[in-house]
Amino acid sequence: MMVTTMWCNMRGPLIGKEREAELQRVWDKLPKGSAPPKVHRFEDSSESAWSIVFALLGSEIDEFESDTRRQ
Repeated sequence: MMVTTMWCNMRGPLIGKEREAELQRVWDKLPKGSAPPKVHRFEDSSESAWSIVFALLGSEIDEFESDTRRQ
């Protein structure tokens, strides 16, 4: 998972969206399974931080369940 920061310093929302889309395209080229395929925004709040933590935990749980099914 890739997390982007510094959204409060962005000069304009369009610049941020373009950069985020560019990062997602790069991230999508990684080998499947090497990393969770999502780019998340950290928006300088505790809610945003928890959202990222839960997304990470969700991917860990999904990976664990997948591994246990294979065994």
